[in-house]
Amino acid sequence: MLTVDLGVLEGKIATCDGIESEVRRILTKKFAWTPTRLANNFDILILNALKVPVTGAIQGVCRDPKDDMVLECAVNADADVIVTGDKDLLVLESYRNIRVITGRQYLDEYSTAP
Repeated sequence: MLTVDLGVLEGKIATCDGIESEVRRILTKKFAWTPTRLANNFDILILNALKVPVTGAIQGVCRDPKDDMVLECAVNADADVIVTGDKDLLVLESYRNIRVITGRQYLDEYSTAP
């Protein structure tokens, strides 16, 4: 995952319990990841991520209410960008000056690799 590697190298990954749970659910249900694969990939990825408290203070912004936690995590982490493939977040384009972009856009804009 080049997007993830770039984020790890730059030290700019922020997460919260709700995001981690949702990613685990999607990786397991949609992509059939095993517990071993989760441990060897996702768990290592988030090992040094900034853990951000989310209280539900942001509500009613996304068309999918479960995605509001992503916005709150980004706000609380003082993030510049949210990298996602979620259409309910991407449709916002930005929130409180935090851009919402795809992984491809992130690579195109932030990668210095040739």
